[in-house]
This record gives sequence, structure tokens and C-alpha cells, in this order.
Amino acid sequence: TYNPNEYYFQNSLDSIKLIADSLIIDIYGYEFFKKHVKFKFNGSTNRGGMWTDPIKVKPTVFSLKYCIQLDDKHLYYDKIEINLDSLGKIIPTSNPGWLNFNDRIKTNTNYFNLTYDKAISICIKNGLIISDTMKFEADLKYIFWKSSPYAGNFIFKVTQHLPPVVTEGICPIKCKTETLYREWIINPWNSELLEHKRYKRLDQWSNGNGGGESIEIKD
Repeated sequence: TYNPNEYYFQNSLDSIKLIADSLIIDIYGYEFFKKHVKFKFNGSTNRGGMWTDPIKVKPTVFSLKYCIQLDDKHLYYDKIEINLDSLGKIIPTSNPGWLNFNDRIKTNTNYFNLTYDKAISICIKNGLIISDTMKFEADLKYIFWKSSPYAGNFIFKVTQHLPPVVTEGICPIKCKTETLYREWIINPWNSELLEHKRYKRLDQWSNGNGGGESIEIKD
């Protein structure tokens, strides 16, 4: 419930959210929406402010963000974002290299087959090292740039870096470093390992600022 004296246009927000929910359901299905999708009230904004703020000016632009619950213990924030106008129409992206929301790839699978623990187990079988000194990052990602082979899809990505090695100079004053790392990419719908690649990262640093490039290491 809400105070109508403070939330003059709450009905507009409620209607827009129903439209956004239906857009997600149309692509991924109701069962997926019910199990995996969580609306982010504090992160969803409109022209009047935060989604949960009192609104006294009629909003005309809406940005709705959703989290994805991979399993009981792992929630990934802002994996779905839908921008709508006052009529509930999708606002196209301004970046020609990015996909619009309705370019997402539909699936016939109701749920993600993958869990976090299952993903890590797959990576361990394919070279991931578990130790106090070898940390790794794991994240569920939606790929929205058109140039990617996974454009329009969710992937689960695990990355593990070795400590950087100084190959020249003295850091952080002026130096060159080399960092070896591995990446695993898993299809969350069927738990298939899509990629396992090794890379070498070459960076140049000057007074703490730097940049470089990654090169794939071929077997």
C-alpha cells in the first residue's frame, strides 16, 4: 500500500512494471520469471527519481532493472534492464553496437540447469585451481554487444589470474608486467562448457596508471 497524497502517479509505475514483467515472460517464460527473476526496486528509476520515492511529477521515461537468482545462494544484480517510454514502448539503445531488449534470444528451456557449485565443479575438472593464493571471479553475464558470438544470451564466466610478473622497470613508477589468466564460459541453460581459454595480459605502467592488451595462448 502507499499514500496517494505522496505517490500521485504510482498507478503509472505499476502499469509500466506489469508491461516490463510481461516482456521478460514473453522471452523467457513464466516459470523462468518466477524462479530466477527478481525486481530491483531501489535500482529502478524514472524521471521522478528512485522507483520507491514519492512522485509528484508525471514520469515519462522508465528504467526497470532486474536481478537473476541463479540458485538459492547466488543473486546477480542488474542482469536485465528495460527502458520504456510513457506508453510502455521499448526505448531503443543509442549505441549501434548493442542489442535492444527485444533482441534477446528466446529459449525453450524453463530454468537454468546450472548452479554456482556445479559451475565451479566443471571448471575444476578443466583446470581451475582452488587454493588460498589462487583466487577466481565468477559471474553470470548477459551479452548485449552484437559482435560477441554469445550476443543475446546469458553465459556464466569464471576467470582466474596468476599474480602479475614485472618484466621490466620498477612498479609503480614505470614498469611492464605480464599476467597469465584463464577463462571458462559455461552455458547456464544446459551446463555445457563452451570455452576454456588461456591468456597473457601485457601492461605498461607509469605512476600507477597503465594499460595494455590480452593475447590468447594457443596450445
